[in-house]
Amino acid sequence: MPIDYDIKFSRRKTIAIKVKRTGEIVVAAPIRCSKKTIHQFVLSKEDWINKSLTKVEQYQEQIKRNYHEGELFPYKGSEYPLVFINSLENRVVFDPEVGIQVPSDILNVADLVYNWYVEEACQCITESVKLYSHVLNLYPSKLKISNMKASWGSCSSRGRVSIAWRLIMAPPEVLDYVVIHELAHLEHLNHSKTFWSHVEECYPNFKQCKKWLKQNAHKLSFEI
Repeated sequence: MPIDYDIKFSRRKTIAIKVKRTGEIVVAAPIRCSKKTIHQFVLSKEDWINKSLTKVEQYQEQIKRNYHEGELFPYKGSEYPLVFINSLENRVVFDPEVGIQVPSDILNVADLVYNWYVEEACQCITESVKLYSHVLNLYPSKLKISNMKASWGSCSSRGRVSIAWRLIMAPPEVLDYVVIHELAHLEHLNHSKTFWSHVEECYPNFKQCKKWLKQNAHKLSFEI
């Protein structure tokens, strides 16, 4: 079967292949590299690409949501069942003893749960940024609650901080770590030793949070 892939040319010296979680295959290549050379390289990595695509399919099956009664959804580091209730209100009602409750006659369950997640994320992330901006004495020029999927947060040279709403699914201390990480970039636009020392000074357990994200990133996915 032919392998479909996109090519991105840059000033790099070598060819590299990345299989994204969406199944998209991207080849990064030097500017003057011929398409024939690139194609030969891709063919030489066919076995690896197929194995990676199989892992992507398994991953996509893992995160697939059916929105059935009792299906578990992550929220602040724990998992709660989806519960259908008789209600005239078109909104999610959360009870840690019961679960994530939605009206039984609603058609757009995915949209409702998604909007609830984002609303909760906006509140928690905003509060965290406010708290740790004061602690670090570093204040972003703008805060954006983002739908980014390739990373958990970002900080621009203009002081604009973006945080992924999906962190509302993670333990609160992990969300706080990402906030501190991005706020620290307001002073250090790099990952130097000075940057990490600054993060550790404010959040001594940041390494555990970083490790948790690496091991549990697949659990924080949400597709409508």
